[in-house]
Amino acid sequence: MSSQEKKPVVQEEITETQLESQTSVLDFKSDSLIDEYEGQKNPQLEKKMLRKMDMVILPIIGWVYLIAYLDRSNIGNAASAGLIEDLNLSPSNYSAAISLFYVTYILVETPCTILFKKVKPAVMLATLTFSWSLVGIFSGFVKNFSGIVVIRLLLGLIEGGLFPCLTLYLATVYQRNELAYRVSYLFSAAALAGAIGGLLAYGLLQMDGLHGLKGWQWLFIIEGCISITGAILVLGALPNNMEKAWFLNDEERAYYSMRKRVHEHNLLKDQEKEKEGSQDVKAAFKDPKVYLSAISQFCAEVVFYGFSTFLPQIVKAMGYTTLKTQLLTIPIYVVGSISFIMIATVSDYFKRRLPFLILAACFPIIGYIMLLASNSNSVRMCGVYILTVGAFAGPGLNLSWLNNNTAGHLKRATSVGIQLSLANVAGVVIGQIYRSNDAPEYKLGHGFSLGCISFAIISYAAQGLYLRSKNIEKRDRLLNGTSKPDARGDNSDSYTYFL
Repeated sequence: MSSQEKKPVVQEEITETQLESQTSVLDFKSDSLIDEYEGQKNPQLEKKMLRKMDMVILPIIGWVYLIAYLDRSNIGNAASAGLIEDLNLSPSNYSAAISLFYVTYILVETPCTILFKKVKPAVMLATLTFSWSLVGIFSGFVKNFSGIVVIRLLLGLIEGGLFPCLTLYLATVYQRNELAYRVSYLFSAAALAGAIGGLLAYGLLQMDGLHGLKGWQWLFIIEGCISITGAILVLGALPNNMEKAWFLNDEERAYYSMRKRVHEHNLLKDQEKEKEGSQDVKAAFKDPKVYLSAISQFCAEVVFYGFSTFLPQIVKAMGYTTLKTQLLTIPIYVVGSISFIMIATVSDYFKRRLPFLILAACFPIIGYIMLLASNSNSVRMCGVYILTVGAFAGPGLNLSWLNNNTAGHLKRATSVGIQLSLANVAGVVIGQIYRSNDAPEYKLGHGFSLGCISFAIISYAAQGLYLRSKNIEKRDRLLNGTSKPDARGDNSDSYTYFL
């Protein structure tokens, strides 16, 4: 390092890019592993390898989450097709059925993320997928409120571990600056589930009366059968270990192995990884950024769950028939899916999360204002389209942000579990704020969601300020020679947080 670089540095004069460069040089300049990787770095091979990974992994995890979200949210399509009337549900009964799903869903998220470290990913994901598929099929045979309560509790219990495990799998396979784009496929899959669900509902509801079953019963049964394909696909094609992936050749496997070792060396030193255990779980529970992230995630998921679950009823309340409602929801979900992929791609390119989270939050704010302020169906439908641009992007980017800023598999698993367990209380809330007797305006639901997404901007900013202050503290210790030698993982002074 030159004498010029050793001079005292004024805090305000150092940019985040310079900080990343300085910490990298200080930590890795003499490291033989990094030197070896740099000597063998092959952008063309890496691009080819990533393309192969994306072509296999993303369709599988995207399909699994799509069918999971289909089985979870098809109650909205069923409700608009007569489920409420056929089961003699009161408005409070239906709201309870929505909320109860998230009670068991929340309880299993953190335990499942910890268990995921000890079980083969493909086996665990396939087991979850097959189990909820059976529950989805049985949903078509419920006869009363008690039956639907049992089904929703079971569905939440099984599906609760899926999403955090999928994101952990992606965070293990891909690097930090590659993650948001890949996680966007999960939320885009949720959006496409709405579109496909609307299309399926349009066709399946026309089976009403076939073999004595209602259209909404066929909806549950056939979508449950479709979900079994996900279990087969995961078990047969999803690699448990990328270094032995069936779709990579020997050269690509060797390159992936080298890349992975360098990446893990950056995040968590080899000797530290051997010490992972209860202290990493405790560290996650004590980490302020986990709770800041959970607050932001709760606010974003109020919008996400409320919009995706109740969209068919919101559209139907504008005066459309049941079948036309199913068709009208399709392009809305498609817009949400495409928007999120675009936002996530740009976010990964610039290696920044905060500006794009704030941008994504602005769209639902505008959309909810239009829904609340106007009685015109045209204006309200326009508001729905604007709302959907940010409804899926917010939760996905924020989840990627926490994954980006947590090092160590067990700490990351626990942190994601805590974040999602707290944030998914939003699922319980939305069943109580979107009440069928509030139709067609749904002022309570829209107003509460507007308040949450507005507060999310404040929460995102607080996260960004906290992470930036930690980066500055780390930089100052590195420059002053007062680094903490015992700091591990993302607490290490050589670890720079994504902003």
